Amino acid sequence: MALPMEERIKMAHIVSRFRVYDALLESPTVTPKVKRELVIRFISHCHLLVDGRLGSSVGDRCWAFASTYLKEKIGPSLSIYAQFLTGSFYGKLFARDLNLCILQRRPGDWKTM
Repeated sequence: MALPMEERIKMAHIVSRFRVYDALLESPTVTPKVKRELVIRFISHCHLLVDGRLGSSVGDRCWAFASTYLKEKIGPSLSIYAQFLTGSFYGKLFARDLNLCILQRRPGDWKTM
């Protein structure tokens, strides 16, 4: 995907276009390497991605696909945006699913969850 990150985030928030991410992350014919690259590209922009109904669905699918290594990268990258996420209805739900509060208070316990 050669689109700038801003366009990718916008795609995730439009009904007809978010299905592209849905299909990429759910399709058995897409290689894990491609899925992993997609998740890695969203890591530093995940707080913007999950700030909406459709974007949070994409974020949930990325989280479900992510390996333990990727989850250990996603979690800390979102901890600096905890206040932003709690101000957003869908971001708050994503942070809850991620156990972001536990990550901020007890990172060692979060890694073993």
